[in-house]
Amino acid sequence: MRSAQPMVLTSSTGTVLALNDAFTDLTGYTSKDLVGKPPLAFNFKSRANQTYEDLEQALVDTGFWEGETLEKRIDGEAIPCWVKIERIDEKDDKSGSFLYLGSLKDLSDDKLVERNLYRASNYDLLTRIPNRNLFLDHLRKNTYDANINKGQFAIICLDLDQFKSINESYGMRVADDILLIVGDRLLRNFAENSQDKTFIARIGGNEFAIFVNNLYSKEEMFAYARQVQNVLAEPFNARGKPITLTCSCGVSHFPSSATDADELMRSAQHALSIAKESGNSSVVFYDHSMAKKAQEQMQISSGLRRAATNNEFELYIQPKFSSEKKLTSAEALLRWNDPVNGIIGPDKFIPILEESDLIHEVGQWVVDEACKLATKIHALGLKDFKIAVNISQKQFEAFDFYKNIMKVLSANGFDGDKLELELTESTIAQSPDFVAETLGRLRKAGISIAIDDFGTGFSSLASLSHFPLDTLKIDRAFIKGIGAGKNSENIISTIVAIAEALNLNIVAEGVETERQLKFVLNNNIDEIQGFYFSKPLPYQEFIDYISSLGFI
Repeated sequence: MRSAQPMVLTSSTGTVLALNDAFTDLTGYTSKDLVGKPPLAFNFKSRANQTYEDLEQALVDTGFWEGETLEKRIDGEAIPCWVKIERIDEKDDKSGSFLYLGSLKDLSDDKLVERNLYRASNYDLLTRIPNRNLFLDHLRKNTYDANINKGQFAIICLDLDQFKSINESYGMRVADDILLIVGDRLLRNFAENSQDKTFIARIGGNEFAIFVNNLYSKEEMFAYARQVQNVLAEPFNARGKPITLTCSCGVSHFPSSATDADELMRSAQHALSIAKESGNSSVVFYDHSMAKKAQEQMQISSGLRRAATNNEFELYIQPKFSSEKKLTSAEALLRWNDPVNGIIGPDKFIPILEESDLIHEVGQWVVDEACKLATKIHALGLKDFKIAVNISQKQFEAFDFYKNIMKVLSANGFDGDKLELELTESTIAQSPDFVAETLGRLRKAGISIAIDDFGTGFSSLASLSHFPLDTLKIDRAFIKGIGAGKNSENIISTIVAIAEALNLNIVAEGVETERQLKFVLNNNIDEIQGFYFSKPLPYQEFIDYISSLGFI
C-alpha cells in the first residue's frame, strides 16, 4: 500500500491485515502494534454521530462508509480525521471473505482554519470580545429559556458620546486603544463567572451591548446603566493622552419591551438612538410609545409597493476588475428612485423589502433587468461580460425560484454562463440538501454561484465542499481592517487559502485605498470591487466610465 495517504487493510471481521507508512506517520502505530489485531486496538470505532453498529451495517449493505471521526494516536493525542472504508474485490486467502480498505485524511489543519473563521465571525477583531453575531445568538437562547421559565432580563446598548471627535483629534490608533480599554473595563467590572448572568459584546463601531439576567424593575435597570456610565467616566490614558468620555444607554427589558430576541435588540437600539438625541450621558428605556421608527418602516413598506407599481426601482452597476485591472464583470445593485426623496439608499429599504413578500416580485425584476442591461453591454463588444445579482434567502427558498430564473434567461435569450447569483452564508446553511440540489440545477444551466460577505457567518470547510460553488467574496469589513492590525489580514489570507483549496474564485469587495489594493494584489485575489475603482453607477454612467477606460 504505497500511498501518501494513510491506509489500513482489514478483514471482514475487522482484523487489521496491513497498514502503510503514512498510517504510521499519522497515528504512531506500526504493523507490529496492529496487524492481526481487531480495530479496537486503534480506537477505530470512535465515530462522530455514527455508532460502530451503524458503520458495520453500512458496509454490509453498500460496502462503503465515510464520515468524520476523532481517532487517537498511540500517545493518546486526538486526531480529527475524515475516514473512508470500502470493500475491495480481493478476498482473504484464509477465510475467503471480502477485504476492506480504510483511508484517513488528517483534518487538523482544516479544523484550525474553521476555529479561526468561527472566531472571526463571532468575536470582535479589535477588542477580542464577542461581536454582534454571538451576542444575538446568546440573546435568542436566553429569550427562548425566559419564555419557558418566565424569566426577566435587560439589554443595555451603550454608545460612546462624541467618539467621532476622538478619531478626528487624536487619530485612529488612540481611538482603537480607547475601545480596547472600554471592552476591558466592561469585562472586569460587569462580567460574571457565568454567562447566564451577564454577556458583553461590541456590536458596532463604538457601540457595546450588555445582557443582564434577573433585572426586574426600572429602578434596577437604571442603577445598572448608571454603574456602567460611572465605570466608563473614569479618565482614559490612551498612548499617554488623558481623555474623558461619557456614554449614552438604551435599555430594553424582557418581557415588558418585547418577547422576541431581535425585537428586544431593536428596542434597545431604538432607545439608544433617542438617548443620543437627548444629550450626553442619557439613559432611555424603551416603551411602546416609541412607535415613530415603526411608523417610518410602515411608510417605507407601503412606499415599496408603490415603487414596484410605478417603476421607481433602478439598477446601479459596480464593476469588478481582475488583478491586471481588466474589466471582468459587474454587480447589479438595487436602488429606489423615489419621486419625492430622490435616491434612497439600500440600507434603508432592502431589509424591509427582504422581510416582505414583495421581495419575490422585485427580486425577479432585478434578475430580468440585470440580464437586459448585460445584453446591451454585450452588444457594445464585451461578449464575455458577466453580471451578478444578489439573491435573498426568502427568494432562494421559494419553491419556484429555479423555474423563475430559467424563465428570465429564456425570455431574454440570455446565456446562463453570463449570470452570477450571490447568496449569503446563512442562506446556504438552511436545508443543505435542498440548497445543494437547487445550486446543482443552476450550475447545470451555466449559472455561477458566489457566497457574498464571506467570513461574517460560519461555514465549515466540510459544508462548503458539499455545495457546487464558484466564488467566495471576502466581506468588506475584513478589507477595511487592512493596515489596522494583523487580524483582518490573517483572516483574508486564510479565506484565500480556503478558496484555493476548494478551487474557487476569490473576490475582494469594498476596496477603497491604495494600501488595500496593494494587499489584495499581493494575496492572489482574482477580482477586485470597490470605490477605489468606482462606486455603483447608473447604467449610462457605467457605460461612460468603462468607455473612458478603453474597454469599449
